[in-house]
Amino acid sequence: MYVLITVGIAAYNEGKTIGKVLENLLSQDYPEPFEILVVGGGSDNTADIVQDYAKRFRNIKFIIERERRGKPAAINEILKSARGRIIVITDGDVFPGKRSIIRLIQPFQDSTIGATCGQVVSLNNRSRVFGFWGDFLCWAAHRKRLYDDQNDRFLALSGYLCALRRGTIIRMPIDMLADDAAIGLLIRSKGHKIKCVPAAKVY
Repeated sequence: MYVLITVGIAAYNEGKTIGKVLENLLSQDYPEPFEILVVGGGSDNTADIVQDYAKRFRNIKFIIERERRGKPAAINEILKSARGRIIVITDGDVFPGKRSIIRLIQPFQDSTIGATCGQVVSLNNRSRVFGFWGDFLCWAAHRKRLYDDQNDRFLALSGYLCALRRGTIIRMPIDMLADDAAIGLLIRSKGHKIKCVPAAKVY
């Protein structure tokens, strides 16, 4: 079956949020067809929730991890199993804004684009110290991405919401600590451009 978009989710011990994330992704606008691929599991009820959704929705697939191997290993499973021409990568505890997915993939109409990145928006309470700094760091990282984009510099992707053209990366090293930056480096090293898409917000 032809699939245009694969949305890959790394979700380990995300039982409190994964159901809401799947509902969010199912409600997004897509140029049909699409699939949602969840890689993870854990010691909580994450696997049970995802398996229940997979039974009810044919375009949701679940790859269970019997042991935690880290996000780079989960991303490699997504890259290996995805059928879409565009692979969107996100997490099991974040919520893309309305129409964020379709906005994220629009730049791929340009054949030189190898990856795109959304804007991370913190939902922390700014009136508290940690909430203020969480919000500030998200804002500062986004401003840096915009600057790098506008000046054709290396752009570190955000693992909270990014998209790759299929085949730009086959596999990434599993010992990387900053997997989102590593993806950006690998794509840039192959001569592809990376685009920041501020309208594709993830909360």
